[in-house]
Amino acid sequence: MSRGAVVKRAAVEPVRLFVSYSHLNRTWFQMLRPLLRFRQNTTLAHVWHDQELTAGVRWDKDIRQELDAMDVFLCLVSHHFHDSDYIMDVELKRAKQRRAKDEIEVVPVLLEPMNLEHDIPFLHEHNPLPAFGKPWNSFNPRSNAFMLIRDGVRDAIERVRARA
Repeated sequence: MSRGAVVKRAAVEPVRLFVSYSHLNRTWFQMLRPLLRFRQNTTLAHVWHDQELTAGVRWDKDIRQELDAMDVFLCLVSHHFHDSDYIMDVELKRAKQRRAKDEIEVVPVLLEPMNLEHDIPFLHEHNPLPAFGKPWNSFNPRSNAFMLIRDGVRDAIERVRARA
């Protein structure tokens, strides 16, 4: 391998995705995971979610570190998401701060019908997946939304890579 190839490979850092969701939406998260998993085996992206936390870790500190390191804030938006104080006061607040500085991409995945303009105005500014405000739970079968979500996340990753 040439010296140039080694330098080029080292210069390509994976994009860091932070997945935010309510534990009451765990089933939706489990459907999302396969759409993101293939990215973990490439240099395209590293996906982080709270299931990465292990016993005994200082979970708040670890989550905040990941929020500071993320390139993409991927959130599963539902009424449970909106009802979580931790998500709204810590995770979404940090995403909003970093987005204001144009440091990250924000990708909402709308799980159910919501009035984002009223309930979460910050997320209303971002076109949600799977498709122009149509929530994931309205797709029958649910898997019909998979390609839309995967392509939308890939677009966000490519926007981050284009800025680098």
